[in-house]
Amino acid sequence: GIDWDVADDPALMAHLLDENPQDWATQNPFAPGHDTLSHVPCDAPDSPFDAEEITALDTQLAAEVDLTSRNMHIRRLVWIKAMEICNSFYE
Repeated sequence: GIDWDVADDPALMAHLLDENPQDWATQNPFAPGHDTLSHVPCDAPDSPFDAEEITALDTQLAAEVDLTSRNMHIRRLVWIKAMEICNSFYE
């Protein structure tokens, strides 16, 4: 198994890789990434809905569709239902 405590410890991993370079190819796609990632701040996109409408959309959508499903048919249904709910705001 994998000792995740060791895998998450940069000092232990550095020691492991220093002492066992043959076990870690630089082209290994599973090699850990950089210790620090770039920070790219992004502004939230403008929405045609106010906070109350967004809350209503979230609530109604959660009541009608399983938002946690990873099934692509259900994911498509989420978008269809969301569009129906959004259209109802303008009726």
